[in-house]
Amino acid sequence: MAVNISCVIQSSAASQNEVTDKHYEVQAIIAHRGGPTNYEYLVHWVGYNDEADHTWQTASDFDSTLHIELYWQRRNSGNTKDAPLANTVNNTSRKKANRDKHSDKNANVIKRSQRLFAQQKPLQ
Repeated sequence: MAVNISCVIQSSAASQNEVTDKHYEVQAIIAHRGGPTNYEYLVHWVGYNDEADHTWQTASDFDSTLHIELYWQRRNSGNTKDAPLANTVNNTSRKKANRDKHSDKNANVIKRSQRLFAQQKPLQ
């Protein structure tokens, strides 16, 4: 995919300016900034591996929305609660943490204490 960047090039004749269109290929979108109506995307260009070469581009600068869609899919991939957990390195399934384990244990301790208290004979 390419991005259309228009720029003005100064000619040797001061009175002549010409607009040229250059197309650069997007390797990946790294980050975004701004609000939903005016996002800007930090673009890593193919063949430009120095971070100083990354540039902020608006969605209208892109010829296609493919890389923008891929970026948002990557960003949102970890936000699904019901998605199955990935296998670990040794290919065994991970278990979801049981956050209620401790509260269940505490509830059982409280029930047991109440039962023992009820079984005690009153002091005279």
